[in-house]
Amino acid sequence: MSALVELGRFQTRTEAELTRLFLASAGIESVLFDAEMNSYGWGPMMPVRMMVLDEDLDLARSLLAEDDGAPPGPRSAALPLPARPRPHRPRRTRPPPPI
Repeated sequence: MSALVELGRFQTRTEAELTRLFLASAGIESVLFDAEMNSYGWGPMMPVRMMVLDEDLDLARSLLAEDDGAPPGPRSAALPLPARPRPHRPRRTRPPPPI
């Protein structure tokens, strides 16, 4: 029985989808985990994980490594820490026009 294994992690859903389509064109099926959470602004805290069958893992890695025209490959190293949020500043508003 085949099991799903993690091929890589992506900071954006778009990057993961492009890689998924590239692998699909080579006949390798993959599934994205946490794509919706990433789309809701969790970004670096919740990367998109790409899963493939364990028997396709080596082929998928070799395809991503050898093809220079492929979308950016998965992040195998730890993702960088998110930038510190800017402090909240109230928005300036104009006074209402005189009546």
